[in-house]
Amino acid sequence: MLSVDDISRPCHRWAADVYDAFLKDSDSRADRPLDESQGKEIEAVFKAAMGVSRRYALPEPTLKEVLATKREAAGRPDFASYWATSLILRMLSRSTLYPRPRTDAERRSLPDPAFALPPLHPLERRLYDAFMKTAAFRAGRSLQEWDAAEDRAMRAATKKVAEEIGAPCLSHREIEAARLEAECTLNYGASWARGVRARLHARLPTVRPKRVAPESVFTMEHNVWPAAPQ
Repeated sequence: MLSVDDISRPCHRWAADVYDAFLKDSDSRADRPLDESQGKEIEAVFKAAMGVSRRYALPEPTLKEVLATKREAAGRPDFASYWATSLILRMLSRSTLYPRPRTDAERRSLPDPAFALPPLHPLERRLYDAFMKTAAFRAGRSLQEWDAAEDRAMRAATKKVAEEIGAPCLSHREIEAARLEAECTLNYGASWARGVRARLHARLPTVRPKRVAPESVFTMEHNVWPAAPQ
């Protein structure tokens, strides 16, 4: 059964790891003075980013980068998500394994600022891939042409995904609303795909769980299946 997850959580695993570390530590805010909470959260983000750098061979974050990206994110409604993603972007900008585009032509060809961070959820990835396939031709089109082409691609992909999961298809206005929400995010294509999927999930019919007889339930306490009825 599909479930709606945290809509603010970054699509990409690296940024999501940092985001999760921040949220885990911020749960203790009520029990700490403000200065202590801020210090602990900075420490949690720094440690999580350090862990990401070691797992994926990225340049290690600096405390200066952690503090700078925190200031950039301050006051935003998506503070934690923006902070985590901005920090990963800064680390990637110093990487030789994952180089950023250097020329104007390369930058124009990418729908996401700096580079593409594809989502990990399979349905979001389907929507994102359809968008990216069309966005690859931005450099040879006018603004109006590629904007319309990407809109058509997302609508077609949304219709296919809706049919697949048994949800009513979204209207053009709903898809456009998801696009507008994604417009100023760090990962435009991935955020648009996430917004569309969240709207599709919201329209899924609610299914009541069936009552299951106790004898047919796996017994976790004893780690055995119950005996078959005689």
